[in-house]
Amino acid sequence: MGNNARRKDRQRQKRKEKKAAIRRAQAGSPYRLLAAGSAEVVACYINTGWKDEGLASIQVLKRLPNGSLSIGAFLVDLWCIGLKDCFGRLNVIREDFNDSIERMRANMDIERIDPAIARRLVLGAIRFSKQNGFRLPPRHERWVAMLGNPSDWRDADLGDFGTDDGKLRYVGEMEDLRKRLIGCSLDDFLARNNIDFLVGSPLLGPYDDEDANEAENVEEDDEDIDAAMEEIAEDVRSRFLDGVRQWCFATQVTPHPRLDEAIDLILESMFQVRSPDIDDLESDEAVVEASENMDDLLALERPDVAQQLNQALLQVRGFMHQFSSAEKLTEAMGLPADPELL
Repeated sequence: MGNNARRKDRQRQKRKEKKAAIRRAQAGSPYRLLAAGSAEVVACYINTGWKDEGLASIQVLKRLPNGSLSIGAFLVDLWCIGLKDCFGRLNVIREDFNDSIERMRANMDIERIDPAIARRLVLGAIRFSKQNGFRLPPRHERWVAMLGNPSDWRDADLGDFGTDDGKLRYVGEMEDLRKRLIGCSLDDFLARNNIDFLVGSPLLGPYDDEDANEAENVEEDDEDIDAAMEEIAEDVRSRFLDGVRQWCFATQVTPHPRLDEAIDLILESMFQVRSPDIDDLESDEAVVEASENMDDLLALERPDVAQQLNQALLQVRGFMHQFSSAEKLTEAMGLPADPELL
């Protein structure tokens, strides 16, 4: 083994030991602790051009009362959508956050900000989304709790939102806009006299004639990748759900009404396995981490809901246990055996 390989192996082992120590020390639901008054926002970053670009990318690191760290990430569309996306990770170490900030810095200029600014923008984004009829990210409350009470959005400041002419300016693709609308068709939305629509991305800045074609090609490539990943994720979810339902019918078991939520829970717990060295982890280590993430996710739910989800998970596990390997499972679901094709 070369020096670089040995160093990488030691770093990976060190991170595993730190995370194991955090989990041993953890007490109570980490999600409920996110909103605890004694929890501390350690660091908060944003892209420097958010006011001019109309899009704010925010990263937050918070220390919980039990000493563990959590990361929250928020994408805020100031011109139209409001809270466009949010996600997070529990039980991280400082190096995880540093790596995330470095990846952010590689794509945009960023600066450190007061958590009060992040709170104002995120809660304002929720209010702006609701005010203009846009769908909020699923279970956004759990991560918004890192910055304050999610229910405080009703009194949130909207001074940062909208355009100078008072119109909503949507930047993106029609299909994405259609999926985000609530109680209104795409045609009805675009027919309003206070809507502007632009093709492109605020983070790419205004398009000059000389670089318009290049910028459009970059944007189209990024959108193609995002659309393909979204389509693949939805296909996996759909095949998984169909497979479990068929197993239920074959074994004369009534599919649990929360079966789709249980599958979402499994996929989210797998998504939470986001170590920079995940490609080097043994598969059983990844499974253990995903299982621990599952426990954390279930801890967020009310006891009665968690019990129902556990019952639904038993059906999912029953379906999976009929296969002798992960390869057999993916083959049965009609998915590519090569992970790079997923």
